[in-house]
Amino acid sequence: MQNKTSKIHANVVLFEGFSNLCLANTIEPLRAANNVLGTSFFSWDILTLSGNSVSSSSKTTIMPDGRLSLDSVGRRMFLISSYGYDDHYSQRLGKIIRRHVFDGGTVFGLDTGAWLMAEAGLLNGKSATIHWDVLSRFEERFLSVSVENRPFVHDEKMRTCGGAMAAFDLMLYLIAQDCGAQVRFDVESLFKRPLSLRVDVESEGLSGLALTRKAIAIMRDNLEQPLKVTELAAQLDVHPKFLERAFKSEFSMPSGQLYKRLRLNSVRDLVENTDANFSDIAVRSGYKSASAMTRAFSSEFGYTPRQLRKKSFS
Repeated sequence: MQNKTSKIHANVVLFEGFSNLCLANTIEPLRAANNVLGTSFFSWDILTLSGNSVSSSSKTTIMPDGRLSLDSVGRRMFLISSYGYDDHYSQRLGKIIRRHVFDGGTVFGLDTGAWLMAEAGLLNGKSATIHWDVLSRFEERFLSVSVENRPFVHDEKMRTCGGAMAAFDLMLYLIAQDCGAQVRFDVESLFKRPLSLRVDVESEGLSGLALTRKAIAIMRDNLEQPLKVTELAAQLDVHPKFLERAFKSEFSMPSGQLYKRLRLNSVRDLVENTDANFSDIAVRSGYKSASAMTRAFSSEFGYTPRQLRKKSFS
């Protein structure tokens, strides 16, 4: 379940020539997290400096929700620029983003957004990254910035990210911080194709990440008849304690808890997207009865499968 924090609103600021993929990888994970949570925990406005439409690098025109100003309210500000980054900065923009930081907000520079943050003086003496195509030029232009060739970098209230795919990983990281590892896992599962059980399992020298991914693939293929952790470990040819350590290291939860989450996600998918009766859904998701499924589901999500179906089909 989500952490006990207030809901988070963000301003997503677009500049001419922005990356569509970067925008999608910023807001789609938040939209998916809201679906997983069953509430609008995350919200956002898409803004531009003028309040007028902007076109992406692929010539897709976006009409914003409004104009970025000193009165724009939000705990987070995402600056998404791509091409033409060295022409986007203005004194007005610098004033607005510095005020945002002064008021306690966090600024995120995505793709080439770090360039605008550096122009505003927000990255002086701090670590940052930027799109890899611009990395060398960025380092030469802003000598007071400690430039790192990493997907994303956090330095206090300054957070920078290089490239659209890195933006997706950054959002997963934020979702884990805000809502917990389970929600992050659920969101990631919606966008990344899960491994198949038919992928060869080479147990020798498996990293913790590879081990948990292969374990999850086996779990997905055994939802109807859930395996014990000893059976799961045997298929992977590792000791159960080693497997548990890998799950706790990556997800901060034991394998059984994540297995339960997978089964309940299966319940949610079948309730939302099919007209199967609850008894059949229970069997397909590894529960002995519809009542047992309902108790587990409502305990995890705070509402019943029946309430979910009524909402989905209303």
